[in-house]
Amino acid sequence: MSLGPVPDYLAKKNPHPRDDDISFEEGPHIYTVLGERGTYTSVTTWNHSHFSKFDIEAVLQKVMNNPKRLNDPTYKYYQKTEDEIRILWSSNEAAEAGTKMHYNIECYYNDMDVKHNGSIEYDYFLRFVDDYQEKLTPYRTEWMVFHEELKFSGSIDMVFENNKGDLEIYDWKRSKNIEYDFDNPRFAKFATTSCISHFPDKNFWHYSLQLNLYKYILESKYGKKITKMCLVCLHPNNASKTYEIHEVNNLEKEITELMEVRRMQVEEEK
Repeated sequence: MSLGPVPDYLAKKNPHPRDDDISFEEGPHIYTVLGERGTYTSVTTWNHSHFSKFDIEAVLQKVMNNPKRLNDPTYKYYQKTEDEIRILWSSNEAAEAGTKMHYNIECYYNDMDVKHNGSIEYDYFLRFVDDYQEKLTPYRTEWMVFHEELKFSGSIDMVFENNKGDLEIYDWKRSKNIEYDFDNPRFAKFATTSCISHFPDKNFWHYSLQLNLYKYILESKYGKKITKMCLVCLHPNNASKTYEIHEVNNLEKEITELMEVRRMQVEEEK
């Protein structure tokens, strides 16, 4: 979904020689890298491959069997039928709001006009700006990066430069919850790839892997040093009534092992 002109002020201010070797088609969501169209695996796609696919029918049955659905007026699915829940899930409203939020933030950091219509999430973002503008300098937004040997491509939400001159990766999230673990160990699920099988199948670990892979690409192919990675949750229903920051662990050991797995995959596909 195109919302307007591509914000490119920071890309022009802080260019990298490799920027000319990658492009992106928004409609079909296809990267072209070094003249190869659609042959690279996106970081997001590869990240999802380490976890079980979302079983919509199983989740739907859990919702239908939840006593809150009949008895708790504050529950999201209170007194909703199965068909009504399916319609809610198929709605693109949340995805569109997330896309617009990302674009507004990108425009802000690239000195473009922002049309945010007074959204709560944008207000939370401005609070983040107020708190961190003396500590972090915008370096790149939606930075398209790639790793040619491992056939990876992707776009990094936000890269800041800190006061020491090192880079930090930030990822804007409009997720209602950042979940680290399962409330009930009986129902816990974990990553399906052996070297990270200790990672719970929860969104914090999905996002952590993604940011750590971007860190690996920037450090190994772009000559950059990444000293911090964070998720910034900007959901309008945040319990804190403001932005929430979740710092991501440095998963150097796991990423090293995963890159060996990827190298073998690439060799097998030749």
